Amino acid sequence: ISNHISKRITKNVKLPWDSLIKIVCSENFMDSALVKNFTIMYLKKAYDRLNEKLFQNSRAELADLETKE
Repeated sequence: ISNHISKRITKNVKLPWDSLIKIVCSENFMDSALVKNFTIMYLKKAYDRLNEKLFQNSRAELADLETKE
């Protein structure tokens, strides 16, 4: 299931943060292994996406510095 979902969450898919927060804050969150695993996968995907953006921005800044020299 994790691989199936992971393949379909592309860069163009907006991650629904509000829904995730509601799930994590619910009383039933700790009772469901599926929900916990999905949440972990979801957070990892969001983390990877954020790091990718930061890496691209850093590369662009380095390229600008190289052209100025």
